[in-house]
Amino acid sequence: GKSGDDYNVESIVERELLQIVLSKIDKGYIKHFWIMDESRLSRNLEVSYIIQNRLIENDVNFYIGHSKKDINDLSQTMVFKVISLFNEFENLQKFQKCLWGKIESVKKGKHFGGKYPFGFKKGKDGKYDINKEQKKYVLDIFNMFSNGKSLNDIIIYLNEQNVKPPKSNCTIWNDGTLRNMLRNEIYIGKQKWEIRTLKGKSKEYCRSKQKLVEITQTLPKIVSDDLFYSVQKKLESYHSKIQSKVKVKYKYLLNHLMYCGNCGNRLKVKNNPKQNRKIYWCNYVEKSFRDYNNNLIKCGREHSKSINIDLTDKLVWDELLHT
Repeated sequence: GKSGDDYNVESIVERELLQIVLSKIDKGYIKHFWIMDESRLSRNLEVSYIIQNRLIENDVNFYIGHSKKDINDLSQTMVFKVISLFNEFENLQKFQKCLWGKIESVKKGKHFGGKYPFGFKKGKDGKYDINKEQKKYVLDIFNMFSNGKSLNDIIIYLNEQNVKPPKSNCTIWNDGTLRNMLRNEIYIGKQKWEIRTLKGKSKEYCRSKQKLVEITQTLPKIVSDDLFYSVQKKLESYHSKIQSKVKVKYKYLLNHLMYCGNCGNRLKVKNNPKQNRKIYWCNYVEKSFRDYNNNLIKCGREHSKSINIDLTDKLVWDELLHT
């Protein structure tokens, strides 16, 4: 089987192959199910119960190692559940040890994992160090934009210099990558981390339970504060100019009048006939990339962020006529 995280009880498991097997068990195609040892079914006790009940309901022969198990036998079931409980406990212990080890590393200024951001490399003891070759191009990107060059001009320059973009196998830069770099405070020595301490839970859920560790690292600077914040102002102006050129194909009754009930952000319009989507929606995630001073109210993912345009317009129009 393929290993994976199976802590999402609502969908039984998030291990693709096991999902397929359970589906075939439900359809009666599989009557013999074998695992190498008790831990291979699931390291989560609740998920193990659910899978075991599926086997009983479909009258499936269950094997562990070299022996057949009678899952209807009380004593065998009890032993299986006890072993599953210890496996779950051991798995959570490993997760917590690994997690708190990473948190301590981040507090000491070390990299959390993955590829280093463009302009940086691994330094002494795993800490951030400036990549001198890439530093030149980081400064070129900020200075060119500050001096009035467009993102397309910068892309042409970088491609002519054969500079590979970060986190990509392709050799072509795009304006989204450049905008993210120009907004990233890491280049003025600030790196913010939000680390979840609950396995399989969202950041919003962990935040509500006070199980989210927030850490701000101090890193070596590549760009001066004056240059960085002048670029942020130009980015705002640049974005406004692009938005003003966007032509609205259709007229909407409540366009520019709708606001998110959670964060107060003005709702945008999305109309895609191919996807059958016609909604007012909150684009907080897009705006948060430009919120370098953390002025925006956070909009939680657990709240609904879109409403149907036709239904909403009709509701408001009918109410207006009634009034």
